[in-house]
Amino acid sequence: MTNKPKRERMKPPERKEKLLDIAVELAAEIGCSNITRTAVAIHAQCAQGLVTHYFKSVAKLKQLILDTAIEREIMPILVEALIDKQITLSPELKQKVLSYLTH
Repeated sequence: MTNKPKRERMKPPERKEKLLDIAVELAAEIGCSNITRTAVAIHAQCAQGLVTHYFKSVAKLKQLILDTAIEREIMPILVEALIDKQITLSPELKQKVLSYLTH
C-alpha cells in the first residue's frame, strides 16, 4: 500500500483567486470576449458550477478579468478591451483603462 500525500482543500477565497488567475491567463491567450464559464472550468479542471458559484455571470467574470489586467498591467487584455465591440466597459472601467494606457 502506498502512502499518497493528502490533498489539502483550498479555502473559498483561495479557490476564487485561483479560478480568477486561470481566467486571466486564458483571456490573455484567447481574448476576453471569448471567455466562457465552460472554458475556465476546463482549464481549471473543475465543474462549471464552481465557476458560476464564484463569479455568478460571465459579465462579472469579465469585469474582474479586466480589473485584474489593470492591476497586473496585462496589455493584451487591456488593448482588446478598448477595441473589441463585444466587450462592454462601464464608463468607470473604460476611464481606468484609458488612464492606465495614457500614463
